[in-house]
Amino acid sequence: DASKSSFKSFKRQAAGIFGGVQKQWQKRYCIIEEGWLMYFKDEAMKELKGKIDLSDVTEVKTEGVEEEGEEVPESGAAFSFQQGGREWVFAASSEVEMRDWAKRISRV
Repeated sequence: DASKSSFKSFKRQAAGIFGGVQKQWQKRYCIIEEGWLMYFKDEAMKELKGKIDLSDVTEVKTEGVEEEGEEVPESGAAFSFQQGGREWVFAASSEVEMRDWAKRISRV
């Protein structure tokens, strides 16, 4: 069973006012289901904010994920993965949870 649910923070990229890329952490409720990582606004899961096809993941990193000068939310247990030419960055509430998520994402 690849299903897992928890609150995760992930770094969202959006176009900045002056044409640059603005990055900020967003808290989301995440689940893995049938090869997809789906993230919702909260535990009620009424508002799907997005989904990521995990069959296309090429690399999962659990070390050296923090970006210079930026604080990782919660415990600092950040992990990232490459999918579809994009890097997705998440932060778990503990190192153990971070490694569990990374392992589950790698297995899909």
